[in-house]
Amino acid sequence: MVRGRRYLLQTWLTMLPIVKAVGELQEMMLYSTCPWTSDSSMVVISLFSSQVLSVVTVICFNTLLCCIFYLMSLGWNITMFRIKRTQLTNLIFVGGSLYLVQLAQDYSTSESVIPFLFAIALFFEYFALAAITLRNTRALSLSLAHMVDPDQLLDIPEACHESLKLKDWQLRRFFIALTIFFAGRLFAIIYGITDYLADFENAYRRQQIAMLGDIVDMIAFTMIMFTFRPRRQWPEFYGVDIDTAKNSIFRSKQRPIM
Repeated sequence: MVRGRRYLLQTWLTMLPIVKAVGELQEMMLYSTCPWTSDSSMVVISLFSSQVLSVVTVICFNTLLCCIFYLMSLGWNITMFRIKRTQLTNLIFVGGSLYLVQLAQDYSTSESVIPFLFAIALFFEYFALAAITLRNTRALSLSLAHMVDPDQLLDIPEACHESLKLKDWQLRRFFIALTIFFAGRLFAIIYGITDYLADFENAYRRQQIAMLGDIVDMIAFTMIMFTFRPRRQWPEFYGVDIDTAKNSIFRSKQRPIM
């Protein structure tokens, strides 16, 4: 067993509650100056800081969060510990497109049809990302279950079984958390689209939907942080790349007996 080691994934996941709390603080500061019809300098500063912080705490956070989820679905810091060039290219494409769509929607004029079009584009962006990450996570979990299945006769050493079973358990819980997370995001976008089509403005109702989305995010984040929490004792081969382990096993079988 490996004692007291924190992998890079556990370090990155600590940002989830911190950045989420900063976003909620920024929103609280914005609503504390309501109504915004006053000409006081405090209201102007609050509105300006809200627009600036929304880019950092909302748009950048959502982009970085989805990029991390995409990497985790590929097995980053779970079954692989190095990112390939093609995976990095796909990651830049996913993060860049999501960032641009969110930024364009946030800064477009609310009286025009442009926010509605960007909302549709954001829906398809999240839907495609959800389908890709869920498919990758499911396929990776099935491959791990296949490796430890005694009926498959893959000759995996017994010392590796504990780490493979832990990774399979983590990926199964991660699949559930991803489903909850993307379901909440897609529901919020669909509500915004139907609200626009119905020409219905209800700030209180929108605040309720936003609060519901925060609760869904909290549930998904709690599941992910608990699943990938730092442990006092890690299985012996948890930090070994799956491909490296397979190659080592193959070479040991091909090595001549002296």
